[in-house]
Amino acid sequence: MTRVKIIFILFILLLIIIPGNAKASANLFNCDDNENTPDLSTWHHQYKDRCYIEGSINPENENIETIESILSEMRKEPVLASFLLDKAKQLSIAFCIEYRADGCRGYFDYGLNLLAVRKKLDLPTKVIIFIHELRHVDQLSRGFKSSLDYDANEIIRLTYAIEADANAVLALYAWRLNKNGFPQVWDKLFELSRYSDIYEAFRDSIVTTDDELLASKNAFIQWYKSEWRTTEYYRNSLGGYLDMLDDTKLIQKYDLLPKNYFNNLCILPSGKNYNCHLTQEIKMKP
Repeated sequence: MTRVKIIFILFILLLIIIPGNAKASANLFNCDDNENTPDLSTWHHQYKDRCYIEGSINPENENIETIESILSEMRKEPVLASFLLDKAKQLSIAFCIEYRADGCRGYFDYGLNLLAVRKKLDLPTKVIIFIHELRHVDQLSRGFKSSLDYDANEIIRLTYAIEADANAVLALYAWRLNKNGFPQVWDKLFELSRYSDIYEAFRDSIVTTDDELLASKNAFIQWYKSEWRTTEYYRNSLGGYLDMLDDTKLIQKYDLLPKNYFNNLCILPSGKNYNCHLTQEIKMKP
């Protein structure tokens, strides 16, 4: 079977930030490659100089300073940073710097247990990518991953939900950084024309109510209000699903996701649930 890279990509967002070709994938498909420890040399033969795994520092790694600067910015919001980075540590996620011209601007590769970000991006953008992708790491660790056991439209619905949640958590994280006196990441979000409405919805709600749960829920709902977003992720998710069917030679199934599947998707690091599973948006068929 052809190896399928399992990549969570901050796809459209990165196309807006940086001109040029970015891989278009929001796939969450299972594969069998994780049965053994991933070999990072399959990602790049110089991975020791490009990647960092906490507790396994290569003193000659020229990218440690770049990676540590990203993590340092994230830790300016200690509660959320501790949760996401502790999860990455538990799972031995490799943080890597991407140089290749044909590489994605930022992505989480499930098959290689690797989170990569483009070298030339500015620091706030790198932080945005790390936060977004680390929420995907968290989602995956809690079982929110796709499977050919379900109908294609159910997988698309799942893709919508995990992207909406990742953007809601990103808004919350950036807002807290802003409150802590570090507005750079928050300000950067509003430069993303295809996504800024999500963060505006969060801002309007939090300013009015001072309720992080409600603001996160409103940001989640807002994700679905862009026809452009739903169309792009529909195409992307369906394409990945069909590729997986082709690679595995399996017969498509038409089962629905379990009734309470999304109940715990939108639990925040605090343990509180902003109840995205109760929204009409998450229940809609694509």
